[in-house]
Amino acid sequence: MARYRNKRHHSIAGSFTPILDDEIDSEAFRSLSGNGVKVFLFFRRLQRQLKHKTGDREPIFAFPYSRAKKAGVSESTFRRSIRDLWQKGFISVIAIGGLRGAGRTNSQYQMADFWKTYGIQWSDSVLLQSEMDF
Repeated sequence: MARYRNKRHHSIAGSFTPILDDEIDSEAFRSLSGNGVKVFLFFRRLQRQLKHKTGDREPIFAFPYSRAKKAGVSESTFRRSIRDLWQKGFISVIAIGGLRGAGRTNSQYQMADFWKTYGIQWSDSVLLQSEMDF
């Protein structure tokens, strides 16, 4: 039996966007719509790029409707996805954009980890915290 002698280590070409196993396995992630997952991946990639560029651990970023449209998501679908991501705890809306006196501004977002407590009522989280204290 012949062996392949010249074993090379092949690296993954290009960059990638890591998603935590805990995020994927969470009830919040499973309840996202397909477009919600798509927008989440865009946000996660932008967060990673800004983190490397600025060094900020939790950067604040803008993702305008025009960019979503270029990515294949309509404005109404993008709005629903933003609302879905916010309700499930994956993002925080830092500033809401729109027409201002000086012109048009974009909404600003930040990735959040409130998805960890999605589906837990406040009374349940207090009970869980008190159990952890023992």
